[in-house]
Amino acid sequence: MDRGTSDNISSLTSDRDRLLGEIQTLVGSIAMGQGQPASMVEAIRERELEITRIEARLRAQVSSRTSSDCGKL
Repeated sequence: MDRGTSDNISSLTSDRDRLLGEIQTLVGSIAMGQGQPASMVEAIRERELEITRIEARLRAQVSSRTSSDCGKL
């Protein structure tokens, strides 16, 4: 695996983890009766969609890394 791929995977993982934390915060706020639930639910949906995109990119990175590693055998 080259350094660029490793850095990209690390960055994507960090972004995903940050978004998961934001979702937890939003869910906690809804549970405590804070804010407007409808807007918070929309914010959660947006973050979940972005997580789905990030995870697709992570799968592609891992797949391409695995394919290139197999070519080195």
